[in-house]
Amino acid sequence: MKTMKKLMLMFACTLFMTATSFAQSKTSTEKTATKKHAVVYVCPKCGTTSDKSGECMKCHVKMLKEGTYYCPMCGATSNKAGECKKCHKPMVKVAAGMKDMSMSDKKTM
Repeated sequence: MKTMKKLMLMFACTLFMTATSFAQSKTSTEKTATKKHAVVYVCPKCGTTSDKSGECMKCHVKMLKEGTYYCPMCGATSNKAGECKKCHKPMVKVAAGMKDMSMSDKKTM
């Protein structure tokens, strides 16, 4: 009778530990999934990044969502790659760490 109680107690403890270990692994997976979908905003002029949209604190240019396309000549934005509809120059994909993409300030030869 005592051995039966011990076996039942061991089984209950094993079941409890298994259930808690699966519960912990799900919460850590959910946290990493949330971090993967964080939105990053990038300044197309200086490359400053932020987690909030708005205006760049350094050069006062509108921050763009990472992954959008930006025309360095006229400043137009698009969700698709290709040619700018306004000035027909190639669009550049906005990415974190990008340097000054503005061509309006540069001299062309």
